[in-house]
Amino acid sequence: MGGILSKFRTNKDKEASGVWVTYDEVINDDGTKPMFKVRRITVYERAYQAKITPILSRLDKLGKANDPDPAQFAEENRKLFKAYVEHFLVDWKNIKEDAEYDQNGQMICDDEGIPICKELPFSRDAAIELICNLDAIQLAQWLMKQSSDVNNFLISNRETELKN
Repeated sequence: MGGILSKFRTNKDKEASGVWVTYDEVINDDGTKPMFKVRRITVYERAYQAKITPILSRLDKLGKANDPDPAQFAEENRKLFKAYVEHFLVDWKNIKEDAEYDQNGQMICDDEGIPICKELPFSRDAAIELICNLDAIQLAQWLMKQSSDVNNFLISNRETELKN
């Protein structure tokens, strides 16, 4: 059973190597859902904190300005999302381009009728391009939330029982 603290104990391996989270807001043309492997954001991530502190300060100043420059605001957000990707996004699955269509406007499918969607392989550069695209700001914010959500990294009851 354990005490109250055992309820909040996290799996350090999960925090370091990451956990898979599914982005339910999107269903690819082939029926799959995007999945991302994220590491946990903690206050102990000194390199990340050092990188984002000046960015957050500039964003705060821009937010308080009477007439903030939208281009500068967008650039600071891109820097923030890039720092996140560099430190906490580990991998992805089912990140796909939209299905292709033939010259008649018909979706191109395989023999089983499933649309053919090109999978985008994970790389840090591809992730930065996707996540830092401000059209995908909701995705970036969702990923940051997943990395901050302690529930994604808790030691499950089964893991606790196995240790006892």
